[in-house]
Amino acid sequence: MSRFVATVLVVTILAVGCSPTLKQVEEVEVREVVPFEPNEVVRPIEFTKIVVKLPRGERIGMLQGGLLCIDQSPLTWRGGRITLTGDQFTEAFREELEKANCPVVGDPNSLFEDTSAWRAEFLVAGLIQEMKANVCYPYMGMGDHDTAKGSAYMKVDWQVYSRLQRRVTYEASTEGVSNVTAEIAGGDTQMFMDAFAMATQNLLGDEGFRKVVVRPREQDVNVPSEKIRLRSVEEFATRLSDHISRNRMSVVTVFAGDGHGSGFFISEEGHLLTNEHVVRDARFVTIKLITGRELVGEVLRTNRVRDVAVVKVEEKDMVPLPIRRTSPNVGDDVYVLGSPLEEELNATLTKGVVSGFRKQNDQRFIQSDASTLPGCSGGPLLDSNGNVIGVAAIGLYTGGMAPMGVNFFVPIDEALQSVNVAFDRTE
Repeated sequence: MSRFVATVLVVTILAVGCSPTLKQVEEVEVREVVPFEPNEVVRPIEFTKIVVKLPRGERIGMLQGGLLCIDQSPLTWRGGRITLTGDQFTEAFREELEKANCPVVGDPNSLFEDTSAWRAEFLVAGLIQEMKANVCYPYMGMGDHDTAKGSAYMKVDWQVYSRLQRRVTYEASTEGVSNVTAEIAGGDTQMFMDAFAMATQNLLGDEGFRKVVVRPREQDVNVPSEKIRLRSVEEFATRLSDHISRNRMSVVTVFAGDGHGSGFFISEEGHLLTNEHVVRDARFVTIKLITGRELVGEVLRTNRVRDVAVVKVEEKDMVPLPIRRTSPNVGDDVYVLGSPLEEELNATLTKGVVSGFRKQNDQRFIQSDASTLPGCSGGPLLDSNGNVIGVAAIGLYTGGMAPMGVNFFVPIDEALQSVNVAFDRTE
């Protein structure tokens, strides 16, 4: 055999016959993802961010090179070769949720404030605390540092934040792994994105996550067919400042579970309105009056779609608020009463204007800049005379707790209709 033939044979063996299979860094079980069914109500979700909590320079695996993928140097996080962006994580997350028929809110291409983001009922974020990878650049000796293959693993700690309850309602940890066995352009980034996609799939396959974001449609409304008929209260004809003490007596703090919201009496017999997301699945809640006295309230009716609940206390002679039956105009002065942040701040009064009327999931809302911090949910939106025109439902925030001045209220007539409450007019 000539020296030339022998050389060609050796090169062929190195390039093809002995090219090793890259060792997978971890093995991860993939949970089955069952697409959401049409009869399930999936709350709109927005992916907010992913945070990689790894010290710069921490070793996460091995960087390899050449056709035989020989170890070259330790692979370190942010070592200058692999760059992962938030947009890439967002795209991977959205893609997996859309495959599962899960509604994703937000425009990833929005350059400024995303005007569609307010529709999201849940915000999802992830924290990556562990990554491993073996990345091979077969042609790095020829100056090609883009074509790559390899294996990557990551563990993601997820948090699901409810905008309605204004707190983290679920936490979970999932893992993902990927193997890019054929060298491709951008293979180093692809393996990490594939591992993140698997971690997202495992979140979608998590029973606890599904219970938080989806409920059967038939569980959305717990409203008997018979009406609750109440005596109407004559509307206030003078400015709110003339009777603010009475208005404040009508507003309560509602305790259910480990949080609190607000509510207000609509009858002397002890009926009050609040949000469904304040009472959730509780049958009994604690009602605290402005005087500090506490009463037990029974949850009579809930409408999850409209986020309204009717609660009744046994005591009589409560102080109800009058209901205004005409819609306000954009620009009208409005006020909100509620218990923001802490129960000690009960019956706090804030002022704003009617900013507009909006629709979310075919439901109408009054928009106002009147402040509604966490704890105000279920409180009344009042006109300039102190008559109820809406029920506080949700507010938008930036940076966690910084209010945006964009708050939404259920129109009072629609709130009452949703729980089948009617008023007999006074003569």
